[in-house]
Amino acid sequence: MSYRRELTRRHGDFATIGVALVLDRAPGTSTVRGARVVFCGAGPVPVRLRAAEDALLGTDAGEPAVRAAAETVLTRLTPTDDIHATAVHRREAAAHLLVRACTSAWERCS
Repeated sequence: MSYRRELTRRHGDFATIGVALVLDRAPGTSTVRGARVVFCGAGPVPVRLRAAEDALLGTDAGEPAVRAAAETVLTRLTPTDDIHATAVHRREAAAHLLVRACTSAWERCS
């Protein structure tokens, strides 16, 4: 199941940071068989974070796995500062958005 979330200052603005997430559940189980995590607003082009995907694979997408994926965002995503947001703000917002996206997407897979 796919899910997309973004953070903007005002409705209709370009995203300060955003995440697109695809989770694939193994048939007949509650295990993540496939995951794709991509961020926009973290660089000049969308950024795929394979470490976050790896943190989710083979898990039940429960709180520990989602927390581990969010931690990879905090340690591996390297956005830049600009006039709209600092890199720290973007990184923290990206981790928060990933948690929300994982939770929502997994609920929709059920």
